[in-house]
Amino acid sequence: MKKILLLFALVFVVSLANINAQSPDRSNSIYAKKLWVDHYTPPMGELAKYSNITSGFELDYLRNLNPYLNGVIPLKIGVFNVPESVDNQTFVGLDFIAQGQLYKENRMVIPYAFAGLGSTIVDFNEVDFQIPFGLGLNVRVGKAIVINFQAEYRLELSNISDNIQYGVGIGYMLGQNEPVIEIPTDTDNDGVSDRDDDCPQDAGTSELNGCPDSDGDGIIDKDDNCPQEAGPQSNSGCPILDLDNDGFLNDEDECPHTPGSIAGCPDTDEDGIMDSEDDCPHAAGEGRFNGCPDSDGDGIVDMDDKCPNSPAPHSPDGCPLIKQEDKAVLDYALQAIQFESGKAILKKESYPVLDQVIEVLNRYPDYRLEIIGHTDDIGGQNSNLILSQKRAKSCYDYLVKNGVISKRVGYGGSGESNPLVPNDSKENRALNRRVEFLLTPL
Repeated sequence: MKKILLLFALVFVVSLANINAQSPDRSNSIYAKKLWVDHYTPPMGELAKYSNITSGFELDYLRNLNPYLNGVIPLKIGVFNVPESVDNQTFVGLDFIAQGQLYKENRMVIPYAFAGLGSTIVDFNEVDFQIPFGLGLNVRVGKAIVINFQAEYRLELSNISDNIQYGVGIGYMLGQNEPVIEIPTDTDNDGVSDRDDDCPQDAGTSELNGCPDSDGDGIIDKDDNCPQEAGPQSNSGCPILDLDNDGFLNDEDECPHTPGSIAGCPDTDEDGIMDSEDDCPHAAGEGRFNGCPDSDGDGIVDMDDKCPNSPAPHSPDGCPLIKQEDKAVLDYALQAIQFESGKAILKKESYPVLDQVIEVLNRYPDYRLEIIGHTDDIGGQNSNLILSQKRAKSCYDYLVKNGVISKRVGYGGSGESNPLVPNDSKENRALNRRVEFLLTPL
């Protein structure tokens, strides 16, 4: 047993020497702790009785690697009791721990967390390995003395069950002469110590954690887009302005970058509806039509009204419905228009019929007239097509010559391709030789 203890002590001393050799300027500490060892709670899944908790002793060497990280080598000796064993077992352990602390060493209370790798010799003949991790707290009670509280969970890697160890002890910081509480520095002399000063290089006020507020608007300069001009938080510390010079301040202007007359937004057609909500922003209209006009007042907005200047409230397309008597004139003209045989020359008896067609067209100013010529199947298809086009053109010429505006009339021919009835008799062929007059919205 003495040889084993001597071996552990030798390893411990060599480890300390190595750490000191690597970082001779770092702080060193020695800790002595009383241990309580619980091998019942983790495997049993319930809190151990006090009679099942054993004790031990721990000696730690701590090396301060940087203000927030320490290296720790704990040497432990004690006894433990596992549920399957009748007798207590002696253990000697050596760990290598990385300890991260929340604050620098000059604080009064320093919480920390740790994890590492550990080894344990049981009854001086069996070696086990564990992964220790846990939490601790150091409380300074003097210039170089701390009281330590620690709880660790040891995850077993070999034979012994997982266990929990609690420790309470005292630590001594070697070579430490600093006072328990650091004397606060105040670089910018604003009455707020650098430790609590969010702006340690710029004088400020305690209400703003040591940061300046040059314009006094309650927003510190580093977060203020206009540090020399007071403004609200909602405007990033800048004064509320009228960027587009439309008479609406920015915080009330729904379109702060575009001048306008309605809540600061433009109304191009001045119909009282802002452009963003106006379906017809360039034509003044009514609110019930989302800003679009209805020139003839028939309830159909101009952009959907094929006859925007002629009211037709009952028409699906906004154009006046063709009266039955006018349809009858066009139907009559279908067969009443006569041409010289095999030619496109109108017979004089066709003139009165075309004059009636002109009268109908004049009654519907929003419509145009389409003239379509048709033939029977006597003759070649191409010659029939040409003849039908010429006959439609003859009707067109008559209408234009007699006062109809040319843009209100169109013409074409379909030859023999669209017969009304089969071309199987003289009477049927006569019906298929016709000129069709169709009124369509402009």
